[in-house]
Amino acid sequence: MSFHRKGFTLAEVLVAMTLMTMLMAAVFQFGQAGTNHAQKSRSRAETAQEAAKILAILKEDLRSACMPVSGNRLQIRLGDWLTATGTSELPAVSFYSFPRHVSLEVAAPRKTVGKSVRPLARISWRMIPGRANMGEDGPVLEREEVFEASHTVLLISRRSPQLTIRVVEFESGNQREPVFWVNLRLRESEGSGAPRSEGGQRETLEFYTVVVPEAFEAMWNNSDVRPPWHTILVGP
Repeated sequence: MSFHRKGFTLAEVLVAMTLMTMLMAAVFQFGQAGTNHAQKSRSRAETAQEAAKILAILKEDLRSACMPVSGNRLQIRLGDWLTATGTSELPAVSFYSFPRHVSLEVAAPRKTVGKSVRPLARISWRMIPGRANMGEDGPVLEREEVFEASHTVLLISRRSPQLTIRVVEFESGNQREPVFWVNLRLRESEGSGAPRSEGGQRETLEFYTVVVPEAFEAMWNNSDVRPPWHTILVGP
């Protein structure tokens, strides 16, 4: 007795291999798409976290912003509290601020007779050219603070940031209240999964916040104000 075992033809084998290849390619593309999506999400989350840290520092600075006061009556205009410097490509903004990281005796010295002189800090946020040898392919953002003999500079971001601070007005009841409008733009981090524009450049994310200085809140909309603190505010 003999047995005959039927096998696959060459055509059947080729068809099976083709279908298997197509299936594997589809699975690979699906997995690659999922990986890219995860990388993009992680990149954007990292950028958002960095933006939150930057805005937290800046909001703390702006909440403490003020202006030199000699003790005379004055009109309060929020636009006078900012000084724009730098260039259109590398802008910078500076303002006076109550110092926060010193002792109370240093920040607000007291006198028994006459007015006390209260020293202010001078804070500057500015864009500077990036350094190629440090891996900086665009401008960087730094913060400078000058208080009496102290001078500190802090590198804030290397993500080719763009920072704008301007005064806008919002409706507050029957009045228009001026506020600082902050616009921060950060470029996505490097990496294969970082989102890119049509030109192949890394995408830029945009963030906003609104800040009103505490000193301004206490005095705004008063046409003739004498500062409530019995001191003279002097900047560096």
